[in-house]
Amino acid sequence: MASGAGPAGSQTIAGVPVDLGQPVHINTKKQLQRQINAIVGWNDLDRAPINVGQTMLRGNEHQVGEHPYFVCEKSVGVRYLALLVQGRCYLISQNYDIREVTLFCPVRPDRLQPGVDRNTIVPHQWTILDGVLVCDKDGSKSVLTLLLYDILALNGSPVMTSKLQDRLKLIQNDVVGPRKQLPPPKGHPPDMFQLVLQSMYPINRVGHVIRSILPRVSQTRQNAGLVFTPVLLPYTPGYSKGLFHWTPTSMLFADFQLGVEWRGRPPKPGFKLVIHDKRTQVFHDWITFSPEDFEAFRQDKKASSRIVECVYDPEWLTYIPSHDKSTWDTGSAEFNATERGVGWRKDRGMPLERNFLAMIEKAISEDIKLEEIERFFPDDPTKKPNMSAQSKSRHETPSASDEYAPPSKKKRGGGGSGGNPGAGQRPSYRRNDYDAPPSPEVPASSIADASSVAEKSPSLRRKSSLERESALKVDTPTGEEEEAGELTDNNNLHIGSIYAPLENFDKETIAAKRAQLAALGNRRIWASLGLEDKPQRTRAYGLIVSKSGEVAYVRPLEK
Repeated sequence: MASGAGPAGSQTIAGVPVDLGQPVHINTKKQLQRQINAIVGWNDLDRAPINVGQTMLRGNEHQVGEHPYFVCEKSVGVRYLALLVQGRCYLISQNYDIREVTLFCPVRPDRLQPGVDRNTIVPHQWTILDGVLVCDKDGSKSVLTLLLYDILALNGSPVMTSKLQDRLKLIQNDVVGPRKQLPPPKGHPPDMFQLVLQSMYPINRVGHVIRSILPRVSQTRQNAGLVFTPVLLPYTPGYSKGLFHWTPTSMLFADFQLGVEWRGRPPKPGFKLVIHDKRTQVFHDWITFSPEDFEAFRQDKKASSRIVECVYDPEWLTYIPSHDKSTWDTGSAEFNATERGVGWRKDRGMPLERNFLAMIEKAISEDIKLEEIERFFPDDPTKKPNMSAQSKSRHETPSASDEYAPPSKKKRGGGGSGGNPGAGQRPSYRRNDYDAPPSPEVPASSIADASSVAEKSPSLRRKSSLERESALKVDTPTGEEEEAGELTDNNNLHIGSIYAPLENFDKETIAAKRAQLAALGNRRIWASLGLEDKPQRTRAYGLIVSKSGEVAYVRPLEK
């Protein structure tokens, strides 16, 4: 049976001891890291290959509702990768620290080679699981349980690209099930925790999870929200695009690296929060601790390397010092900031990236309630809220990644936080490109009217046919001809100079037009629009005398 007792004086998180098990030797740690990285295709040695989900924002419900997703409850605990190899179990924290624990986990009997006794206990070889270690309390009794959310590899074979249902079946049939079929051998030490597959449900049963699962789970352990896992997307270590989690605003937290600055005579420390921007440390904000925490960090020789977990507290006052590096006495003591330190955690090895912190801050401001989540994904699809009205407001409101992106990234539509914003975009848009962005000259009020004709070109749907004809008559300054109809002003479309080759922008007509343009090859773009092209040079014909004195007859081209 699992036991919740940890080493005396050890730090616990929601009843889970952080220092569970025994640390491995540095050489063993490096060997395990190299083998794990080779299996899953990972390169870092300071971050474990664990996927990190995005905080759910308004607008993400469209992606979740339009694609296959599973939903499950998220409990408060410690995130680990569990490595099963040669009869041993290793817990791998997010900063790639590895500790050995005791866990009996045999290979599924029917996976054994032919001729091998089915009662033979064969240990797993390089099976990698992803889960959260939680502590269930029943009165005075507490039990540690590793809730398994996913699997990365089974006996050395990566399975990250399999569908989510297939990965969950592997966990149940090849990891959890054999523990119940085969008894542990005599003399085997007791397990330090239980192994349980986390129950996941289709997205249309989110109401059942909210009304039934969350209240039942909350009786034994603390709940921290919901997790939305895509069915078709692979398991992606690192910041994972498409994986979302919803957490109540009161429980949203962010990980920062603590910075220390000394001022005054005698020197007195001040503390600041540091984040990462592409693995580079960047100052984010100052933090004011309680007297007890301040004294603890002041005496901590490793304070500048600590990772602190902070929550939002609108009532907490943060002292913002001046730029005078010689004193702490000047500043605004009534400044209302957004972070309040609550302590540091050993299982986090580095702070958040800047773009993920921006999402957390936006999620705090949006404050999505549990009732809204249930309304987004009803049990009956006919009761689904009108997506067109919501998409209209989403079109008018910039997304979180655009709002917090630097100016250089806002020009071309960006994408989510994971991945490279603007990757694969063309350097400039052609006048008849139906995927071109809307012109900044168009008033915002016309955007809502244009949403009802989504099949039309974004550059033309904001004017009627009469307005387009008048727009074509607008005099434009004469100058040097543009090459291949490409824009020269960084994607700013001018309505007055846009050609209108089609009246009906249905999908079949657009497809036919694209095929026609592709067949034209290297001809000028406006040649396909019925406009006059530059006259081509005519080939010389008749008796042609070359420089070497040779005479040849060239026949004229037939017209």
